[in-house]
Amino acid sequence: MRKFTTLNFDLARGDNFTIPLRFYNADGTYKDITGATIYFTAKTDPDLSEETASNITIDYTSHEDAENGLSNFTIDATNSDLFIEDQYHYNLRVVLTGGAKYTMFAGIITVPITSERRS
Repeated sequence: MRKFTTLNFDLARGDNFTIPLRFYNADGTYKDITGATIYFTAKTDPDLSEETASNITIDYTSHEDAENGLSNFTIDATNSDLFIEDQYHYNLRVVLTGGAKYTMFAGIITVPITSERRS
């Protein structure tokens, strides 16, 4: 499996943002992630519980090529519009069919103040 990585990034409200994910077995072959769920949680305060209503959560069960360990995690325009101008602590975890859990990414998302969008 992929090792945990810190990834900080900026996110403009109303934009799409994609993180390509590739999963590997210990021997370097692609890991079959059929049935896996990717969980994303973002919150303004890292001490808030996972169930706090102000958190932004996205769950994915559909993958680009599950048998070959390929998935694209996307915050689409509808979800990115839920963010307000602030900094968010986030984590991106995968839970495999057998129940194994791995944190793939964690870090800070900065949502800058932007002018009104025309489209």
